[in-house]
Amino acid sequence: MNIDTASRETLQEEIAKRLMSASEHEKASYYIPYRYEVATRRGMLHFFGSRHFLDSDNHQFEKLCETIRTLRPSMVVVEHHQELIKGAPKEIRAHFLNQIQEFSLEEAVSLSESGLTVKLALEIGAAVECPEPTDTERFLYLESKGFTHEQIASYYITRAASMFPLWQHRMNLPELLEFRRAELLPSWPWEPDLLSAGSVDAYLKRSLNLEIFAASSATLAGVVLPLKPEHHLDYTVLNSVATCCTNFTDVIIVSRLLELANEYDTIFVVFGSSHAVRQEKALRELLRSGTVG
Repeated sequence: MNIDTASRETLQEEIAKRLMSASEHEKASYYIPYRYEVATRRGMLHFFGSRHFLDSDNHQFEKLCETIRTLRPSMVVVEHHQELIKGAPKEIRAHFLNQIQEFSLEEAVSLSESGLTVKLALEIGAAVECPEPTDTERFLYLESKGFTHEQIASYYITRAASMFPLWQHRMNLPELLEFRRAELLPSWPWEPDLLSAGSVDAYLKRSLNLEIFAASSATLAGVVLPLKPEHHLDYTVLNSVATCCTNFTDVIIVSRLLELANEYDTIFVVFGSSHAVRQEKALRELLRSGTVG
């Protein structure tokens, strides 16, 4: 099978078979940043699995700067920034890159390690891309798997609430939830009120006996944790949404990385460490076998 001739669906099925399973991920132990290299036909793919951070005091800051400046990749791949997805409107991409260009490194990392990575890519003249599916693609995929619009909305807003410790030096929880709601609304294809904190709080109270403004971040993280094995007694439908969304996202990311391996000689990928761990087997097997790349 070759990436130029095989159907995209078949390739994605092959990737899905090779992603780390939920039970494997539960038992996995790894250092952060989690780093590895995979040879490609054109050169090498370097993965930097990071814990998310927003300031230059984090120990990963210097490691990331040093790695990119030493490696000088031809393609840099980052997480989260929808402005950099293949096919994004050129004016949106240009505006984002111009904004990053004006930032210092310390200002760029305020947009997360991905923002810092984009700044460093521009510094060395590398191409940059986000290989994720769009928000709309994720929403519609989750709907196709049988989740209700309320469940999908509740997953996204509860997940944002669970990450409050990362953002608390900048905004309070209601502000964070409104910020995330505003990010999602342009791509949200259904009832906009479902993304409100009040609507999600009502769902959590009714379904899980939790309150979004009263539960701890750790408790909220527990109910939206992806890849949580279903035999856990506290496994929730939101865990199931997270697992489905994460698997879909990882499949799309790996499929795009395989395409980029045909186009660039040195690829540097910066994603959350869990993504790095889950994708490693698929990347190694498919690139090593000569299936693609």
